[in-house]
Amino acid sequence: MTWGAAHHVSITGTKWKKRSWKRSTSNTATVISGIICFLAAAAWVRSQWASDAWFFRPRTVQASSGMSGQFRSSRWIGSSAGNLILADITFPEQSGTQEFWELHKFFGFQRASAAWPLLPPLPMTITAENHVRGTGFGFHQLNSVCKASPQGTRQWAGQYRERETRIAWWLMVACSSFLPLVWGSRWEARMWLERRRQKKIRQKICLKCGYDIRATPDRCSECGQIQIQTMGETPIPT
Repeated sequence: MTWGAAHHVSITGTKWKKRSWKRSTSNTATVISGIICFLAAAAWVRSQWASDAWFFRPRTVQASSGMSGQFRSSRWIGSSAGNLILADITFPEQSGTQEFWELHKFFGFQRASAAWPLLPPLPMTITAENHVRGTGFGFHQLNSVCKASPQGTRQWAGQYRERETRIAWWLMVACSSFLPLVWGSRWEARMWLERRRQKKIRQKICLKCGYDIRATPDRCSECGQIQIQTMGETPIPT
């Protein structure tokens, strides 16, 4: 094999590997997107009659802007009323809130029919509130201060912050269905082109220019294209 031929084979092999890698990546992304779409659709249906959430144990966090002292934060992921909910609550580390959460076992999987009572009924004063809303999306942040006096052995006074992001399940379904729909459309287009090609071959029509070649089946008399004949369903070059 000459150097030129070897170089051509090397380039061809590299291109094939790149094309194969791209195809593999595309197929993997499509499968993952399809799975997400299926799970989102199932969660969407379930959220219409049940509310579920997974609560993580509180962890120590640094004070955010506008807050002073030591704090703990608890995060949770939920599904309710057609929405995926991502939320977190930050509360004073030395407060009765931790004991309240331990008492009500707000850890792990929870199921409810309405909003979760994440904070005890305290006399809160709202210091800041922020809302961002869009189609299928919503964000809400609430900063508040509790100046309550000790109740028994619990200390509730301190700064609290609640953040909640809601994403509509229908939006998740729509976004995750894009790749499977594109893949399915391309597959249908390829099948349609193949059926059209096979029909032209059976009718002795030139695949290149569409000229009737029944009189010259081996080569198109219009454009000179060498034709193929079929044996069964597999086209074989003449």
